[in-house]
Amino acid sequence: RFQMSVSVSTSERLVGRDVQPRVGMVVKMTEQALERRAEVKRQDHSKGGSGVIVKVHPNWTCDVMWHNTKRVRVGYACGTAAGKVRAFHLAMVADEFGDGRKRNGTGAKQESSLAVLLSSEP
Repeated sequence: RFQMSVSVSTSERLVGRDVQPRVGMVVKMTEQALERRAEVKRQDHSKGGSGVIVKVHPNWTCDVMWHNTKRVRVGYACGTAAGKVRAFHLAMVADEFGDGRKRNGTGAKQESSLAVLLSSEP
């Protein structure tokens, strides 16, 4: 049986462990996810950048639209399911206000392009 060596970071705010996943949360790939992808020779769709969660699934996975590619990728593991510990592939990205949300120069929260995109759908 093939076994992988995967470590869980203590320096990152892991989605599913440290913070609950939510649509609109700005995230990046975790060290664990990048190690895993390298081991199985899979591409890093984030291209080293951040993205935004566009869907949270009940099976403890999330879909993310990556800023560098403008493409949505599905199924990023974020937590536990059925009592089994799963991988943590997303970490929250905090801005200078520490809450992961962008604000304009006045300190007011900016409306994200995702919210505009979602509100324009029929």
